[in-house]
Amino acid sequence: MEATAANPSLILHLDCNKPFILEAASRNIQVLQHAPQEFRDDATFMTSCVQQNGLALQHAGESIRNNKDVVLAALSQSAASFAFCHEDLRTDVDVLNRCIQCASEDEKRFVATALQKRYLKTLSTEAASDSSSSDSSESESKPAKARPRARQSQIEPETKPELEPAKCEEPAMVENDEEP
Repeated sequence: MEATAANPSLILHLDCNKPFILEAASRNIQVLQHAPQEFRDDATFMTSCVQQNGLALQHAGESIRNNKDVVLAALSQSAASFAFCHEDLRTDVDVLNRCIQCASEDEKRFVATALQKRYLKTLSTEAASDSSSSDSSESESKPAKARPRARQSQIEPETKPELEPAKCEEPAMVENDEEP
């Protein structure tokens, strides 16, 4: 087991089963990049992996990175795993709430930057589709209105912070002492 933790590519040369790879991945997450694709496409297996280390999501198959339950489990372990979830889930309300709930301050800045980039990309896509769908006679008579663009310095932080995964704790239930 220590040998695979020290050299993750040994997995390629061993006849490994899921419990073995799960144990090895708990010692070195890079083991998963060498795990068989069928394991990385298995929702149950990858849920177990991301519960140990949310960043295991980076080695999951695309269908798993688009599996909301697996992504939520990964975010509960590390909000930094948001970077590896499928693009379709990056605007999901439950995913964003879990990410913000479980994030450290550095991770919240990272997520805010990612959301800002996504929003700007959506705006530019909408602007392109608006201009291509406008009537050609209309476009000859009037110039298209350009949407203001953010400067690059507003989008990219000057330095990328070192992210340390924050452990997510379930929110405490607050009981109402007042009687109706």
